Amino acid sequence: MAKRDTTDKPKGKSKLSNILVLVLLGVLLLGLGGYGVTGFNTQVRSVGNVGETPIDAATYHGLLRQRMDQVTQQTGEAMTFAEAEQMGLAQAVLQQVVSTAALQETARRADLSVGDAEVARRIAQVPAFQGMNGEFDRDAYRDILDRSGRTVAGFEESVRREAAADLLQRALLNGLTPPAIYGETLLGYVGEARSVSWAAIPETLLEAQPEAPTEEEVQAWYEANADQFTLPERKQITYAWLSAEMMLDQVELSDADLRAGYEARSAEFSRPERRMVDRLGFADLDAAQAALEAIEAGETSFDALIADRGLAEGDVDLGTITRGVLTPEAGEAVFALEDTGIAGPVMSAVGPALFRVNAIMTAQETSFEEALPQLREEMALARAAELIRGEIDPLDDELAGGATLEDLAADTPMQTGTVTWDGETVPSDDPAAQPEFMNAAAAATEGDFPEITTTESGLVFALRVDAVLPSELRPLEEVRAEAEEGAAAQKRADALAALGDTLKSRLDAGEDFAALGLEPQSRDGLTRQAPAFDLPGPVLQTLYDLEAGETAVATGPEGAWLLRVDGVTPPDMTTADARAALEQVRQETTMAVADDILNQLAREETQKDGLDLNQTALTAIHNALR
Repeated sequence: MAKRDTTDKPKGKSKLSNILVLVLLGVLLLGLGGYGVTGFNTQVRSVGNVGETPIDAATYHGLLRQRMDQVTQQTGEAMTFAEAEQMGLAQAVLQQVVSTAALQETARRADLSVGDAEVARRIAQVPAFQGMNGEFDRDAYRDILDRSGRTVAGFEESVRREAAADLLQRALLNGLTPPAIYGETLLGYVGEARSVSWAAIPETLLEAQPEAPTEEEVQAWYEANADQFTLPERKQITYAWLSAEMMLDQVELSDADLRAGYEARSAEFSRPERRMVDRLGFADLDAAQAALEAIEAGETSFDALIADRGLAEGDVDLGTITRGVLTPEAGEAVFALEDTGIAGPVMSAVGPALFRVNAIMTAQETSFEEALPQLREEMALARAAELIRGEIDPLDDELAGGATLEDLAADTPMQTGTVTWDGETVPSDDPAAQPEFMNAAAAATEGDFPEITTTESGLVFALRVDAVLPSELRPLEEVRAEAEEGAAAQKRADALAALGDTLKSRLDAGEDFAALGLEPQSRDGLTRQAPAFDLPGPVLQTLYDLEAGETAVATGPEGAWLLRVDGVTPPDMTTADARAALEQVRQETTMAVADDILNQLAREETQKDGLDLNQTALTAIHNALR
């Protein structure tokens, strides 16, 4: 990688601007194909300009492809451009190259530049341009640029711009270091350890159980928790659908068809005996025989022999096999066992071996008559699915010709249904429960023409939005039972909180938990950095707001708790770990502040000089990545 000049630069500053570092990554990508413009027009030089500075097209293409490849490596699934666009990756990369161009434009207007020697030094450090001896290879340099559709002059000018922007970055950020007290304060906050005692306040300590909530209290609770009873925007949808089961009456299967299906699946209906087998090879038959005798004498085991070899179970596992998989001699020995156990030693495909039979699956023979019910059902469904596929184009044609969903239900085997769709609740009936239906319903609006859609499960449907219902609060009478239950729970919580305040006063006055009729629990060493999630949630949320000796009542839907912070221990800032953490905070804070400064500068430059994007060039690059 081409390295930045870090002379007199504080440690960590080479990472201060991800934006400018990405430009150097773009230079590296040239040697790896990142600047290879196969896939989009080789005449495309930029995707736009900030002021008079072009936004390099090859850099954008290379960086976006690199980011997509990184996601692919992380997830194990190839990322498509459509996915990159959907998750905002393409926009993020575009913003990065725009910001880079903005910083370069700032440097240009400030008359910042570097000489030919610095440009040459940076180019010579790119591995792709070096020969076998590690020295700069001019022929390779020109060849790579030529194959990527770039000129030497144009490329060197882009390096010069990047170096000038780097110079601007160093001038802006030199000496940027947060005060030491910032890191110490932050580490002190997250590292201080607390000892806490807490106890649940049981309802049995209440002098009387709270009375049932009044109508006014139910109404007040309902209004305070209106979000729980507010329906989202919904769509009234009519749909027509067709499944394989609905086409079964149009399927005819002859005896010949069924017998042909039986023969085609003979391996399924006629299974030979199979066994789950492990195989362990030896140098010779004598060694294998000695191992068998040691196993029989109880001196070792098959698993111990595997472990002694440094092998794993997968190294010896043959899986579930039939006799034909083994050599004749091994097959005879393994399948002669009447129960699980060890067979051998015998010669095998890997030489002398012992075999361990872990399970026996007897042969299964299903006659045509026995298989007939299953055959008939499955073959009929498969044939019905074929009929549905043949109906898709005619159904589409009818819709295109002006037919309604009701017309389709009247003239074809399709059926209609309705659903109130809110985008959250998944209906239980087909096809509204299908993912494809959910996607189509989300995209559909009033006035859209219905279209035939096929689901992965094989059914087809078309839908129409009849009306869009606005978000609304459900009337109290519809949710009265829930509101009454919630109001009652609130009264219990309020009563426990009031009792907790009384108990807190007594605890503050010197009484202990036991004297209050409570059963306390204690925990030491609790920090914000490593919270104890097994504590009651309200206790965990409250204890870090308290100093040593302070008490509080924590309440939540599950009840109320009385707690006391028994001690607060600040972190030891003199340890090696603390010093390392302080340095890390210093570096990360420096980089974060620097990024903010550079990003703000880039935004102001873009607003001042204007951003002009070439949508045609962007489309060409995006098409190359699809």
